[in-house]
Amino acid sequence: MTLFVVLSLAVCFSQLFVSGNAVADDTDFPAIERRFIMGADWVLSLNTTVLDHMLDYPSSLIHPITQIRVTYFTRDQRTQTWSKGQKYEDLWFSSGRPIGSRRYAQLPFANGSYGVIYVVRNKDCYNQTKALDDTILRLYLDLMRVSCVISSVVMPLEICDNAASDLGGFNFYHATIITAGRAILLHFQSSPIKFDQYFVYTVK
Repeated sequence: MTLFVVLSLAVCFSQLFVSGNAVADDTDFPAIERRFIMGADWVLSLNTTVLDHMLDYPSSLIHPITQIRVTYFTRDQRTQTWSKGQKYEDLWFSSGRPIGSRRYAQLPFANGSYGVIYVVRNKDCYNQTKALDDTILRLYLDLMRVSCVISSVVMPLEICDNAASDLGGFNFYHATIITAGRAILLHFQSSPIKFDQYFVYTVK
């Protein structure tokens, strides 16, 4: 049974990479409000796509599949202009569970730089907050390795409550008091800015 599952997944992902439903490159800088990126060195953009027709057959165990594409942008501090987007990673989820990923590049961010994670508003992001949270936390770890700081995670107002609730599954909880010291913190902000909360990792 285990061998069957492994072989099935291998076939699935070979189809993913050649599918005509592949998501187009997101090279244009996202429509993020200027106040969120003032002084930022980089932006990581998360674009959500539900692949409705991928592996859609009666015995499929992982349909529907959600793809989250992570694209990075860097700011030229001399000219104050943003680069074209470059693909960093594609991640695939089934019902919020990670089932695969493909990395295209290494993040070129300087040690100690800071920036923003931005969730692109589209029709597919609204019911995928668990997958989005998982992606954000994976990026948090990638950025920690190069001592980069996430100033905020900006997402559509409509998904903030669900995204905050889903963070509990990763042991992140609303922080009412921010104390000095080493802590794993996430700062969620909405666009438009009506939601503004910190979440701290807590071992229970």
